[in-house]
Amino acid sequence: MLSQKEYENIQRTIHDCKYSPNDFEISATDMIERSQKLRMDITEVSVQFIPTKVTRTYISGFGLNWILELEDDIKNGKYDTLR
Repeated sequence: MLSQKEYENIQRTIHDCKYSPNDFEISATDMIERSQKLRMDITEVSVQFIPTKVTRTYISGFGLNWILELEDDIKNGKYDTLR
């Protein structure tokens, strides 16, 4: 799952891109069962821009900087287009 620090980084990133964090819905799902003996947590993160209903999916985990991908997607208008 995402840490509180990651949620704060997401909100700061959205705000820095001149959007309101309240316009985005974030959901996270563990991709690996916690009962498995794997030590790396991998999480699928779905981000929806509520006004357009555009949703994009990212993978979060050790060594993955998906928040930079989110920032690039916002800056490049990938959430502004209605589907």
